[in-house]
Amino acid sequence: MLMAIARFAVVLLIALYLQAASGADPFQAGVRVIPVAGGMVLAATISPSLGYPVIGGCLLAVGIGTGIFMTPNTSSIMTGVGPGRRGIVNGVRSMLQNTGFAVSTAMSLAIVTSPLTPAEKQAAYAGTLSRLSRLALDSFTGGYRTALAVLAGVCVLGMVLSLARNPRRRDPAA
Repeated sequence: MLMAIARFAVVLLIALYLQAASGADPFQAGVRVIPVAGGMVLAATISPSLGYPVIGGCLLAVGIGTGIFMTPNTSSIMTGVGPGRRGIVNGVRSMLQNTGFAVSTAMSLAIVTSPLTPAEKQAAYAGTLSRLSRLALDSFTGGYRTALAVLAGVCVLGMVLSLARNPRRRDPAA
């Protein structure tokens, strides 16, 4: 769940930022967040405004980190229980992941838009914040820094908790 919280809103926040601050249309913003998926695919097989190359590189790193974490973590969870309980465990794992997605989105958008006025919030959600004052854009960018720092903290917490769990592997036949 913590990994889902830490990762999920990154794609949403970057797509919103590309539209609101950089003036990209929704299609362009969607195409520009594709590196997350690319990073996840690559990693799973081995188990003021920034320019897009920096943002794309960061998205690729998020995807790679997700791929490196998700595959072995899921395998560890599933092999930690007997075959007769794997459906239940996978259902709980999936529910927690989806809960993380919802919490990530709500929490991140609340943090990003909290310094904005109601009219500026509407402009941010409409993707037209770049038409507003420099002060509004600076507030929006500050909200992003805070949200991404919170997401990074949740990611670190997830890593620590994952590393702290019992490393013993149970016999799958047990």
